[in-house]
Amino acid sequence: MNKRGFTMMEFLVYMAIVGAVVIIAGNAFSDSTRFRVQSESMIKANQEAEALGVLFRDDVSRMGMKSIVEKDSISGVRAAGLYVKPEVYMNLYRHDYSSFKYYPGKGDSCKVGKLGKRDAGKDSLVLRKVVVNDSDGTFLRVEEISWYLNCKEELKRTCKTIVGTQDLDNCPQQKDSTIDLASGVTRFAVTPANPSLLEGSIQMFPVGGTEQFSLIAREDTVNKVYGLTIAPPSGGVAIGMKGLITNYNNGNPIATKRYHQVFVGNAGEVATDWRSCQKFTFNKDTTYEVSFRTPFSEDFSRMFRPAKDHFTVGLRTVENGVVKPCSAAVDMMIFPPLSDETPDSHRLRFIPDTTYTNVCVAFTMAFFSPTLDMGSINIAELKVKAISDRNYVFGDYLLDEDDDEKVKQKANVRAFKLDLQVRRNKVSGSSVMVVPVPSNGVAE
Repeated sequence: MNKRGFTMMEFLVYMAIVGAVVIIAGNAFSDSTRFRVQSESMIKANQEAEALGVLFRDDVSRMGMKSIVEKDSISGVRAAGLYVKPEVYMNLYRHDYSSFKYYPGKGDSCKVGKLGKRDAGKDSLVLRKVVVNDSDGTFLRVEEISWYLNCKEELKRTCKTIVGTQDLDNCPQQKDSTIDLASGVTRFAVTPANPSLLEGSIQMFPVGGTEQFSLIAREDTVNKVYGLTIAPPSGGVAIGMKGLITNYNNGNPIATKRYHQVFVGNAGEVATDWRSCQKFTFNKDTTYEVSFRTPFSEDFSRMFRPAKDHFTVGLRTVENGVVKPCSAAVDMMIFPPLSDETPDSHRLRFIPDTTYTNVCVAFTMAFFSPTLDMGSINIAELKVKAISDRNYVFGDYLLDEDDDEKVKQKANVRAFKLDLQVRRNKVSGSSVMVVPVPSNGVAE
């Protein structure tokens, strides 16, 4: 056994090897830590962006909501009439019957000489909505809510009561109640949708040149699906539905939720089995449209509340009596019109990712406003087409507040697109969504 120990050269070589190993291990640990921190920052940024998007959608989707139940000021008894608070419209004197103002690139500017110029990704949106009492549908207040991104990358929300009983903590009457939602917001881009006219579509239904269709009520009390009175029962160009139910009982919500569902069928003999609905085939990568009107009913259907009451059109498959949603299209929310001058046309457009067969078109309704059972719902001029366009068209929406015609067109905006980005530790997260606003605006 050699007991002479290490030579100086051997010791230096040993120290060099150990040092290299330590450096490599340290770099690996540093890279791993950096990757973990970046991943955590990315997750956090995306979560915050999604949370902000949900708040934005909750505000914007409730825009408008104009019909209100009147209440006697002395006795407090609810009257039969309905009315509209004109303050929910932005500017009646200029015939602006919309419930929003849009300022593209009007966020605060931090650069000298840039004030007054549009700054992409720093938009502002002001909207108005009606707040009602959930128990009886009576009026509480009209709120004006603002969303904007300032020059310090701080996203803010303000609320002010325009008329009615103010919420002192959240929405006072004398001045805006400002909430700092988030810092480090690098982009807040809001784009209103433009209406699109379709050309060259192929009508799939009704067939044979007729304009008539039928609605077949599904009744399944085991699953809490309740029937309706449909007139005319054999179908027509326009069909009315009465006998609506509400999930309220003497002002209190019931425990088990009930709903209605009707399926589209061919006009003719009175259909008693909802499973005889018209079956469609939708091919992969082809754009389709379900279009129809909801003609005005001068009754308590005007008390419908977006984001509270549920009224949608969508696709369903019926297999062995079991109804299932079809993933070819997401259900589209519908808002009944508020007057005979309100735009009442609706279009559900979709592109299947695979070919679907034996698919039915269905309307689903679940009502929670306490007076809707005294109303009626109408469906007219229903068509199914193969087309080459999508749900909403988002382009360069340049609103000129000095142009009266463009101001009037605001009432026809039915959706907003939000593009939001949040930065955390030099890592960005984003949220992009389309928010339908069926209750914005009324045509003059």
